[in-house]
Amino acid sequence: DFWRGQTFGTFDGRFWYADEDPGFASPGPDVFVEPAVGDVPGGIDSDRFVQTYYLRVDLPNVVFAAYRPTRVVIDGALWTRPDGALRSGVVMTAGAVYTVVSERPLVTDEALRAVGHIDEQLGRLDREVLARHLDVPASTTQRTRALATQLTSGTTSTYDAIMAMQTWLGQHVEYDLDAPVPAAGTDAVDDFLFESERGFCEQIASALA
Repeated sequence: DFWRGQTFGTFDGRFWYADEDPGFASPGPDVFVEPAVGDVPGGIDSDRFVQTYYLRVDLPNVVFAAYRPTRVVIDGALWTRPDGALRSGVVMTAGAVYTVVSERPLVTDEALRAVGHIDEQLGRLDREVLARHLDVPASTTQRTRALATQLTSGTTSTYDAIMAMQTWLGQHVEYDLDAPVPAAGTDAVDDFLFESERGFCEQIASALA
C-alpha cells in the first residue's frame, strides 16, 4: 500500500516546503485521527487495514500510514496536521513500534470517473479551503500551462484529466535517479518536461501536481 508521511504544501518552482503549523497534539497511546483536508469523506465503502511498523534504525518523528488513517496506537503524543501529516511527539529511535488502523476506500476507475470534474462539485467553503493548494509558482512557464490545457481538453472528469497527464509523462520522460539539477533561476518543472526529460519521483510528482 502507498504510505503518506511528510506532506508538502508550498512549491516555489524549485523547492517544496512543509507547513510550519505543527497541528494538534493528542495524548497516546490510542489516538483517533480525523480526516484531513481533501480526504475521502465518510460513507464511502472501505476495508480495514492494520499496519504495525517496527523501526530498525533511528528515524525522525514522521509517522507513516496507509491512506486513510483513522487510529494510531503509539507510545506518546501524536500530532496531526490539517494536511494529513502525522508526527510523533518525540524522535523515534530504533526499536520503537507503532500501529496504524486505516480505512482504505474501495474505489474503481468507474467510481472515480463518475464524480466528474472535482472543481464543479465544490461548495464555496471547500473552494476557499483548497484555494491555496491550487496556486502555481510565478515561475510556471506558458508552455507548461499550455501542455496541461492541451492534455486535459475534452476530458469529462478530473480522473480522466489526471490519467491523460500521467500517460503523457510515461511516454515522454525517462525515470532516472541521476537526473541533472536544473540551472539556477529556471523553473524545475519546465526543465523536466521540456529540457532534460529525465527525473525520479520528486520531478514526476511535482510536474503532475
